Amino acid sequence: MKGLVAGVVAGVIGAALWAIIAAVTGYEIGWLAWGIGAAVGAGVAWGSEGSPVTGGMAVAIAVLAILAGKFITMEVITNKIDSAKDGIYQQLDNEEYLISWLADEAAAGRQKH
Repeated sequence: MKGLVAGVVAGVIGAALWAIIAAVTGYEIGWLAWGIGAAVGAGVAWGSEGSPVTGGMAVAIAVLAILAGKFITMEVITNKIDSAKDGIYQQLDNEEYLISWLADEAAAGRQKH
């Protein structure tokens, strides 16, 4: 039981780190998956007593942690896109903004000729 808890804690921390790093940098760094797997495996090995089930348990926890990290990352990216899209729609709903944008486009077109 101690191995299961240690593996789950390592997996949760790994998934959170994956999502934070991806959200801050804008990149998913593949070797972090190796690190999550190693951390989960070490946690399960540390807390278990050599049961043959522990290897499969570690694999399952690591895979779920990596998938959770990817899911959280996609949620963060989707929310960023949605909020940017909402800001654009708010600007387009503003009649004054739309008129000034059209005037700027017309001026830019005349400057080219």
